[in-house]
Amino acid sequence: MGKLEILFGLLVLLMCYAAFYPFRFSPTNQVGWLQSEPGIQFTKRSIGYSEGSFSWETEELVRSISIEFWIEPENEPYNHLGHILQFYDGQATSPLVIAQWKSGLVLRSRLEEPNSGKRFWEMGVRESLTAGQRHFISVTSSPEEGTTIYVDGAPQNRLWNRTIISEKIPFEGQLVLGCASGGAGPFYGQLYGVGVYARALSEEEVAEHWNIVQESGWRPLTGTANLKALYPMDEGGGNSVADLTPSSNSIALPESFSPLRRGLLDLPNAQDRTSAWFFNDFIRNLAGFLPFGLLLTLLARKERQFPARSLIVLVTLAGFGLSMAIELIQVALPARHSSLTDVVFNAAGAMLGVLCALFWLQRSGQTKP
Repeated sequence: MGKLEILFGLLVLLMCYAAFYPFRFSPTNQVGWLQSEPGIQFTKRSIGYSEGSFSWETEELVRSISIEFWIEPENEPYNHLGHILQFYDGQATSPLVIAQWKSGLVLRSRLEEPNSGKRFWEMGVRESLTAGQRHFISVTSSPEEGTTIYVDGAPQNRLWNRTIISEKIPFEGQLVLGCASGGAGPFYGQLYGVGVYARALSEEEVAEHWNIVQESGWRPLTGTANLKALYPMDEGGGNSVADLTPSSNSIALPESFSPLRRGLLDLPNAQDRTSAWFFNDFIRNLAGFLPFGLLLTLLARKERQFPARSLIVLVTLAGFGLSMAIELIQVALPARHSSLTDVVFNAAGAMLGVLCALFWLQRSGQTKP
């Protein structure tokens, strides 16, 4: 076995290591309780989800919702949406996602009828989730007032023509904290409590809640009208977060990292395909398989004088096959995310590697154009 064969074998092993790490079908849930104050710490593989499902009716008078949470991010993700919370109802597109993108807050809500590939509408507030800074976030939505995002008791963005709870589709699902329902898009930071209400809080109430939580914590809010769930996160330990409302819809913190949804060759929605993180993902996958295509081409030419066109086809198919196998195995690994776009980008990287190898061989006089 020559140096080229050894180098190629090491490369494939390295690629598999990166694709399957941490090699666990039941990895540890890395969510942790804060010891110095009430709250929960989230990191790369952390998740919590309500044991029961929330639901709202679609009638006009009850299509209202408010969500409040106190948060402190540890970083400002640029290559993914850091999912703070979402509601999961079994569908690929969540009825509501609140996430972090760089230092901004992003809210996404599912459209009643997808249009031109768009599955959700979106709004946000820039510079509202700066790393190392604690903020009290409130989101209110009703047919009369639209949807408003507050930061530290003050309104920062409002869409009058958008509501989180649609007219035609019931709003329901489990509350998921710390990552997306499929396990991707982790949030890094601390969460110091969450409140959910079956009505739109007024601007005065939001400011009042901000002051109360700062001074006395979440428990004084238990008497708030239409309170649907209240999680002070002050237990300090254990595998669940208590809900102080009569419904007692506690949040489970399982010992193993177990996302609610296992995606199989997922495709990003049309809106995400124009995002910066999608482009970054494309570059990473392209660069990851370029050496594979280059070395496999050199190996093939060493053993036999394949025509250039045949090499392009064969090596690209080899890259496609290896990537497809990796993505299918990742379905069984909760810490990984199976994506069809990764397969396509990896195959493109392998093709680029072939072209680079053929260009070098042609320049060195070892092959014909």
